Amino acid sequence: MVLRASPLLAILLSAVTLSQTPSLPPSPGGDPLFRVAVASPSPLSDRGRLERLGYDVSCLPHGPGHFEAVVSAAELAALQAGGFTAAVLETAQPLADVVATEIPAGYRDLPGIEAAMAAFAQAHPTLAVVVDISTVFGPGPTVEGRTIKALKISDNAPVDEDEPNVLFASCHHCREIVTPEISLDIMDRLLTGYGVDPAITAAVNSQEIWLIPVQNPDGLAYTWSTNNLWRKNRAPNQSGSFGVDLNRNYALGWSSNCSGSTSPTSETYKGVTPESELETQTMVAFSRARRFAKVMDYHSTGREVLLGYLCSPLPAAQNSLIDSHGVALSQLSGYDTREPSAEGEHQQWQIREQTSYAFLTETATSFQPTYQAALAEANLTWTAALQFLSEPIPLTGRVTNAVTGAPLVAQIDIAGAGWAMGETRHSESRFGRYSLFVPTGLTTLTVSAPGYLPSTQAVSVSPNSTALLDVALTPGMAPFTVEFSTSGAGQGDLRLGFDGIPSDCNSGYTLISFATTFPVGTGPALGLWPDTTTFAAFFAPLGPGSIFHWTWPVVGLFPAIDLDLPPGSVLLPLGQSVDALGIAVRTGNSPVVSPIVRATF
Repeated sequence: MVLRASPLLAILLSAVTLSQTPSLPPSPGGDPLFRVAVASPSPLSDRGRLERLGYDVSCLPHGPGHFEAVVSAAELAALQAGGFTAAVLETAQPLADVVATEIPAGYRDLPGIEAAMAAFAQAHPTLAVVVDISTVFGPGPTVEGRTIKALKISDNAPVDEDEPNVLFASCHHCREIVTPEISLDIMDRLLTGYGVDPAITAAVNSQEIWLIPVQNPDGLAYTWSTNNLWRKNRAPNQSGSFGVDLNRNYALGWSSNCSGSTSPTSETYKGVTPESELETQTMVAFSRARRFAKVMDYHSTGREVLLGYLCSPLPAAQNSLIDSHGVALSQLSGYDTREPSAEGEHQQWQIREQTSYAFLTETATSFQPTYQAALAEANLTWTAALQFLSEPIPLTGRVTNAVTGAPLVAQIDIAGAGWAMGETRHSESRFGRYSLFVPTGLTTLTVSAPGYLPSTQAVSVSPNSTALLDVALTPGMAPFTVEFSTSGAGQGDLRLGFDGIPSDCNSGYTLISFATTFPVGTGPALGLWPDTTTFAAFFAPLGPGSIFHWTWPVVGLFPAIDLDLPPGSVLLPLGQSVDALGIAVRTGNSPVVSPIVRATF
């Protein structure tokens, strides 16, 4: 039976004095079994400390004298041994049983959600289409053979149109069953309101709107069949445990001290590498194909909109832009705002990779409220969702070939933006469309693509309006150069990329040397002083995305996309120098070699 927290329980817990627990161990992990209320005179401080140790506390309620956590039996014992007093509020059971006994029927399981999406598409064939994004964009099915489905809504949904793309995502964390219902509610409102409500009609006419009700299908199936407190996916880990926290598995900040747990048994386990999970890989590939102008990711609980990064730096102007938009959205639902729970989250990756208009909204006050409460929450968030859709994109346009008019995938650099985490902006491949959320005022863009001369243009961006800037790039051979840089000071970050790759190139090499005691460019091998790392590149397998021996061109992979490693990724001593150059192998012609660049960490 699910026990709801009461004022009396809070009073009892707040009366308990918490002993000092400096030796509290990291989470011992284990399958989540209990939702507990933990007594604490400093709830925010203690839950933050426990989160850093891998305990599952960040999205749970807290109040005077206590906070909630989801724990395994081993974690509960560790908390008690560390001096905490915890009262069990709920014991894990199949969600199907909870729905039958505690939260009256109405919630849909995964087949029910997918059936609802199919029904929407059948009832509105010109406005909605179901897309299997795992198959169309991603690496394929999950480890248990399921796929991630999205509903695309537009005025001519079966056809790709030259319009900005918008994304709503739900259920990275599978126990948060309010969030798929919110996505389904948005679908229903958009489809039934089209042609009736002017704001809805305008939003659907001007954008391609994608809704993913369940980003974690294996986890949701397990939640319904076995454990309603389960959070992660169901990928097997080497330790014999299961699951990775999908919302700690994205690349932005994955290596930082603010990321998820490194323990496979933890409910906040971030995985062995960034984007290790098939579900994450699907979202990344899907997002790179569509280059979303706007992203909203629904979670629970807390009734808060999460803003920006947690520990990674954001330029002041961009941070202010994100905050102002996030605060405005939160107020429409009567919500609050806060920083993210950790790094490695989906919306943070979207900020880095696609758009500054990306948010995580923590909805509701519990993971599994009554179905009527879930519907009320969907109603509460609808005004913000419509405003999210209606928000003007400050700057948009198309990048094309100046000779043929064909669309181009181009990199767009914003002068003076001050990005520090490898943030990138690109036009998409179908129409060359780009969409930028930038501060108001004069904005200068440099647009570049391999095999084309770069173009630098200025445009004035006004508040509450959309500026249009189309850019036509002239084919030409810019110098073949390597970008190899770090912010230095031992940060352990790195950017590697190439400009001016010859149009007749089909592959290439990146040569790196740690033998840097001599002046740059004075070495015997193409100006490089070779070492074992240098020669290793020639034995590296040729493949898409390979750093040392790359194929060209492969849209969306290195070297079409720069390699950006965040701070902490490159484990070299302070002051270590590294040299790099590139060799572009051209069809029927001699190779082209870039100048050598030296980076000092």
